[in-house]
Amino acid sequence: MKQITKALIMGGLEKNLIFESPEFAFQTRPDNYRDYLVASINHAEDYMFDAVPFPLRLYNQPADIEKALESLSGITTEMGIGLVFSAPFTCSVREVGATKFFLEVRESLELQNLLSLRTQKSIDLLKRFEDFVDFAILIDPMACNNLISSDYFKKFVFPSYNYLSQSTSLPIVIHTPGKIKKNLPYILESGIKGIQPIDSDELEDIIEGSNKRIQVMGNFNRKLLVYGDGEDIRLELERCRKAHNGYFIFHTNFWIPRRANPKKVKYLSDLIKN
Repeated sequence: MKQITKALIMGGLEKNLIFESPEFAFQTRPDNYRDYLVASINHAEDYMFDAVPFPLRLYNQPADIEKALESLSGITTEMGIGLVFSAPFTCSVREVGATKFFLEVRESLELQNLLSLRTQKSIDLLKRFEDFVDFAILIDPMACNNLISSDYFKKFVFPSYNYLSQSTSLPIVIHTPGKIKKNLPYILESGIKGIQPIDSDELEDIIEGSNKRIQVMGNFNRKLLVYGDGEDIRLELERCRKAHNGYFIFHTNFWIPRRANPKKVKYLSDLIKN
């Protein structure tokens, strides 16, 4: 079992871990899944990362899924690989269109049916990848407090999270921008194993509110890897350490930007590991 998977499933950390996308290593993203994955792993090993994401495009297209599975076949690495795809709620909102969603179908039977369909497709997807990846990351930007109330989250988003987490052996991490503090009780109850909060203002509150029942990743200001100096990076990492009050799974507040200075990334990685 990979270290990051063990941390997500069993809780507790014996050292700091780094989960990152080495986007700074690519001028353009390769079209081929396998080329992208191999390049990601090679660069991540150079910078001592413990896990890398595997973004899946158009996850509801069978041909695309087959290409992704073929790319993962035969890959061996000590790092964890996280399958990344859009969550059922965000997919449903995007499918009907944000304007129509907010004006017409927020609580309609149409939305409930679409959510049910998307949730089942996500379960089918997770089961297909269970033997090839170590954990899953659901991208769910539409499920934050900025856009929906906690009552709405409980009614529509929570059942989907709960169903997903109960239907796969893969630990699931939720990646979302915006405010999520008010939804934290439902996220904890759903069986989700990790959160990547992008709103750094809530980091301390989320960590405290989770009471170590869930792994909270991040939340390093990635802009410093472009514009900051060594001292800026050290101070920002210290802020994250204080918030987590112990070992933690490092992640920026999105991905490492392509304009990042590789020397700064190596310096940051050394600080985290040491």
